[in-house]
Formats: sequence, structure tokens, C-alpha cells
Amino acid sequence: MDLVGSDGGSLYNYYLSVCGTLSSAPASACTQISAQSSACQLQVQGTAQAFDIGNWAPYEPAPAGPQWAYIDPSNKALGVSMSMRGAQQCWATGSAERYVANVLFVCSRNQGPLKVLPLQGSCWQNYTLPTPLACPAASIQEQRSIFLAEE
Repeated sequence: MDLVGSDGGSLYNYYLSVCGTLSSAPASACTQISAQSSACQLQVQGTAQAFDIGNWAPYEPAPAGPQWAYIDPSNKALGVSMSMRGAQQCWATGSAERYVANVLFVCSRNQGPLKVLPLQGSCWQNYTLPTPLACPAASIQEQRSIFLAEE
């Protein structure tokens, strides 16, 4: 299942597949660029354009496949991040470079919407997803205890 995100504007839609390639019909324009596309930016106003921002290619040599890390190694309770390289179609720096999708799975009590922040003048885009699945087990237990106490 592809997640659909927003950057707060109406020019683009964003699609993300966490554990594989994109599979939804709207994101098929990106899988035409690369069959391994997992993070996609689609221009939905004006001339339709697709941008392959990140590829799920776990069997290619690093750093081609997804790279996992803690958002902050000194505070693991914040969550985890996954970075993926996309197609070489970014010209933000004046020459063709690969896009990079940096997906932040932020520890949260509730599942939240996917928000995307393209970094100006860069080929990086941050995809942020609040989710309880990014919380350490102890943190989830603490959240459940707080939730039950509030009822």
C-alpha cells in the first residue's frame, strides 16, 4: 500500500512505499522512470511531471538500497530514518544529481499524515511519518499506561 503525502501546497502529490516499490496507479508514472521507485513526487497542476525521489533497491551495493539509522543516535526514542537514492534527474545544484528521499519515522502515540519537505536548493526531500511503530517497546508501554490512566 502506498502512502500519500503533502508538502502543504496543491502543486504536487507525494507517494511512499515503505517496504518495497510503489504499486498504486497514480504512482505508476514514477515506476516508469524506475521499476524500483519507492518515493515519488508527481506534479498534479499544469504539465504533469513525475520525479523518482527514492528507490527500493536492497540488493544493489550501498548506498543504492535503503539505509537505516536512528533519527538521533543519542535519543533513540525519537524514531528511525531510512534514506534512499532516486533517479539522476535533479538539477537543483546546477548539474544532474540523484534525488535523495530521507524518510523519518517519528515516534508518536498515533499514526499521523505523511508530510514532505523538499529542501530548497537541494536534491534532498524529507518525508516525515508520525507512527507508534517507530517507538521503542518501553515507550509504547509508557504511552499505553498514560492513555489508560487518562480514560
